[in-house]
Amino acid sequence: KRSITEFRNINGVFPHNIIVYRDGVSESQRKTLKETEVGAFLRAFDELKNLGMPEKPRFIFVCVNKRMTAKFFNGDNLQRDGNLTNPEQGTVIDSEVTSGNDFYLISQKTTQGSAAPTHYFVLSYCVNKDNQYVEEPPENMPEQVLRQLQALTYKLCYMYYNWSGSIKVPAPIQYAAKLSNLIGDRWNPNNPMIPHNQYEKYKSLYFI
Repeated sequence: KRSITEFRNINGVFPHNIIVYRDGVSESQRKTLKETEVGAFLRAFDELKNLGMPEKPRFIFVCVNKRMTAKFFNGDNLQRDGNLTNPEQGTVIDSEVTSGNDFYLISQKTTQGSAAPTHYFVLSYCVNKDNQYVEEPPENMPEQVLRQLQALTYKLCYMYYNWSGSIKVPAPIQYAAKLSNLIGDRWNPNNPMIPHNQYEKYKSLYFI
């Protein structure tokens, strides 16, 4: 709720779209995650609506799993020379082996071994429809929205400041991992870290 309010203070308007990437979620954890974290977002939207937010944002919650055993290969040259190759960088797999509300993305160029995809699963998709805020089944997400989500996800893999190319996951996930590792390594319950007020003025996490 605080981050949305801060967005309004900086930009003058509330966000129209909010996309959350949640890393490290197994299939068995999705139900609990939907009840807790997705529920917390929806409650925050209700509170902000009562505080003057004109319309609840379109909300997409995506579970990310980079530890996948699935492997994909490009067979375009199979008939010509009998060889399978790794898929090209930026390849998206969203049919045949997916359920309609998930996709695989290969965001990095693989020069050795086989390419390891990252799996993205849309856990929640909420929109304003007929003057009501409803949670649509993720598999009913319009194809155009899914394509935009896939393109955004791939572009975010290039937005990590400490690397000039693409990384395996979208940059916000990498920043969150770095920040959590920093806290975990240095946390002392007897002497808790207190962030300097200056950090509140930064609108990115490039310094980690």
